Amino acid sequence: MKKILIIEDEDFIRETIQDILDAEGFETNTAENGQIGVEKALGFLPDLIISDIMMPVLDGHGVIRELKKHEATSQIPFIFLTAKSELKDLREGMELGADDYLNKPFTADELINAINVRIQKSEQFQKITETRLDELRSNIIYALPHEMKTALGGIATTVEVLIDMDEAFSKEERFEMYGMIKDSALRLDALIKKNLLYANLEIINSDKAKANDLKLHTTTEVKGCIEEIVNEKSARYRRAEDWNIAIAEDAKIRISKENLLNVLDEIIDNAFRHSKPGNKVHITTSYNDKHSHLDIFVKDEGRGISEENLKKIGAFMQFERGRYEQQGLGLGLIISKKITEVYNGVFEIKSEEGKYTEVRVSFLLDT
Repeated sequence: MKKILIIEDEDFIRETIQDILDAEGFETNTAENGQIGVEKALGFLPDLIISDIMMPVLDGHGVIRELKKHEATSQIPFIFLTAKSELKDLREGMELGADDYLNKPFTADELINAINVRIQKSEQFQKITETRLDELRSNIIYALPHEMKTALGGIATTVEVLIDMDEAFSKEERFEMYGMIKDSALRLDALIKKNLLYANLEIINSDKAKANDLKLHTTTEVKGCIEEIVNEKSARYRRAEDWNIAIAEDAKIRISKENLLNVLDEIIDNAFRHSKPGNKVHITTSYNDKHSHLDIFVKDEGRGISEENLKKIGAFMQFERGRYEQQGLGLGLIISKKITEVYNGVFEIKSEEGKYTEVRVSFLLDT
């Protein structure tokens, strides 16, 4: 039996809704204002909440803000009842995470239909989320230990050799081995950071309020971010001459500087890692035809990705490991894609096997 909490300050409306839902077989609980509603939601843990917007003590928007603070109630579907239809009220409610609205007066059929639709969508979302989490758990079980073992093994083996045979090595050889230890440590550090970032993105994608908060962030430092990452990657892969940049003038785009750096780090690193020394990595920016988005293109002259494998891109998935030595969990492209989509951007990959791969990320201009 599904549980529904009704938060409404008008006695007649509250009792009428309760009678309708009881007759339909729902388990109900009621509250006469927002503050009591929050308290009852935390104890009752309903499958859905129906709440008026204009209420004493704490209004409907305040209720949803409070419930979003608690993990147990943060994902409960929320239907607002309102006699007001001003755009600002609708927008604020949706930004806070409301799932639907019913304008007063409404019929019993409209109420039941709205409830059934929201409950069905919530159940579907939970099934999809569980399926994705099961896949992620399975992939992590197999991929993560291997990658951590590889990085830790590199550190342990090199240290052991240094301890046993330190005097046999020249100063230059010892410094080279110190560099190997550092590279393995950096690889392990990057692995941990990627996993934390990916997990955080999974949380954000399932929380409308957090996603909406992120969309408020902007940056004007596109050129600086690109140059920072290109300089870092070309130095890391010892390919100082293997790149060129053609960047339009800086514009204000709807993504935070931190997350723009995360996106660029992954796709530029991927371009250098999967192309050979002497092949160029090209980074360009341009405005789309409607001048509503800034497009960033990163193109390498590497081995490319087959059409079949392009369709399989996902977390912890690597392709043709038997033919190519790969490092990492395959998180890079999917992290970039998820971040871009959080900001309502566009992520697109074009590739021709044996010739090139081009990644386009496109962000809304903030005018």
